[in-house]
Amino acid sequence: MKYLPTDFRVPDNLEQEVSLLYSGGDDSTYVATRLLLDSHKVHLLICHAPYLVCRNSVVSRVDKLIERFGRDKVKPHFINIMPLAGKIIFGGIGKDLSEDRSVCACIGCKLSMHASAIRFNIKHGIKTTMTGNVRNQTYDQSDLVSHAVEEIYLEAGQRLMEPIWESGSARSLTLGENWVRKAQIKLMREEGIITSSGPLESQRRFLGSQPFCLLGKSAWVLAGFSQKRLTEHSQDYLDRKIPRLREMTLS
Repeated sequence: MKYLPTDFRVPDNLEQEVSLLYSGGDDSTYVATRLLLDSHKVHLLICHAPYLVCRNSVVSRVDKLIERFGRDKVKPHFINIMPLAGKIIFGGIGKDLSEDRSVCACIGCKLSMHASAIRFNIKHGIKTTMTGNVRNQTYDQSDLVSHAVEEIYLEAGQRLMEPIWESGSARSLTLGENWVRKAQIKLMREEGIITSSGPLESQRRFLGSQPFCLLGKSAWVLAGFSQKRLTEHSQDYLDRKIPRLREMTLS
């Protein structure tokens, strides 16, 4: 098993079969690669909705993972999150606008994805979901959001693991890729999984291999291009939406 300095390690007590919220970006692809190298069976949960413009490279990377590790280990699942997003994001959107003058749509979308993962796990008897979440990269990937979602997994008898987030190996958002990032990409290239990566870490979700989110961009414009405003309203937004998430996953 190849480990990198300051990198996360696959836990010894991790179940043989896990689910992974997979965007096709470098981070979630790296987590998938590491799990597969450690002989785990990985269910790639690829969430889609009308406001997510999918990129061909997401499918391309799934194909590369299957080619390298086999269909018995790599299990892609395309999940339509719109039914859940409709309740979490658009349910009560008038109140969101009146109280916050903005909509924390990226948090709502993330909650919809996690609700889908929890329901998938219940159906298939899976106990652990992993992500490629990077600590504090954007307001929806903050400690506040991660801890709130983790509690719902625990209530469902499951666990959420965010190995890159937990390892503290977050990268600079403006100064390019540091040596940890380069080592991660080098490993994926050696395994034949990727041939390129996003040009700017801070823009990876828009310019890289992940889907382009029309809703997230709209929310950004609505907030006056102010991440500070979205961050300030994150707690109030979670307080309104977490009960919906709990209802859809635990009832």
